Amino acid sequence: VRERLSYLEWLALLIAVTGIGLCASFGPSSETELPLPEVQKEFTGLVFLAFAIPAVAFILLTVLILVPCSPIKRWRPASNSIKLSLLSAAGAGMSGAFSITFAKVFTTAVFEEWIGENSTTGVELWITWLALGVIIACAPTQLWLLNWALGSGKASFTVPLYTVMIIGANIVLGGLLFDEFTCLAENTLDLAVFIGAFIMVVIGVCLLSWGQERAKRLAAGPPREGKAPFTIFVSIAGASTEHASLE
Repeated sequence: VRERLSYLEWLALLIAVTGIGLCASFGPSSETELPLPEVQKEFTGLVFLAFAIPAVAFILLTVLILVPCSPIKRWRPASNSIKLSLLSAAGAGMSGAFSITFAKVFTTAVFEEWIGENSTTGVELWITWLALGVIIACAPTQLWLLNWALGSGKASFTVPLYTVMIIGANIVLGGLLFDEFTCLAENTLDLAVFIGAFIMVVIGVCLLSWGQERAKRLAAGPPREGKAPFTIFVSIAGASTEHASLE
């Protein structure tokens, strides 16, 4: 299906994509590889847990809201709504970031150290097997939530939104777990560009959200005179031979 983009949506995409590129170029990076024992130590640190625990709680809450027969189904946003797109894309991005970050831990311990260097240091650490569990739990959750996101709105909105979420969360998780923010503290210019790029990404996503909501209102058209919203709702709810949806 071909989707038409307004000039505002093109501008928002340009701002968001430019911001993502600058974040990737000037964001946290590890010039020296942090040993896995140090990574395990960073995992138990207060700073990492202060981000990881709320992120995991958010993913679990999102899944609980969206699963069938959920006890809190009443909290689920309406289909094809901005709220549902934001909720599912953020959950998918967080899950994907956990998968990517801990996949690096597991592959480093098993493939690089154990198989490549015949060293058992990594596989003897509990964080290696915790990482495997995180991958098994988060990878399918990421795909399931991404499916919700893609079904909740235009791909021109949900895909950039998901991309922003997964890259942003991955930068924070990797920066905290692998101590990659140290390089930013040593370079003021990179830090300033990174902060500016992140603000660009946020502005781009906000413009995309506003543009999609505006497009929905225009597509719905002005309300018909002489018919109250309650009357329209009752007539739709009472129809038994066809399905109707109100944007």
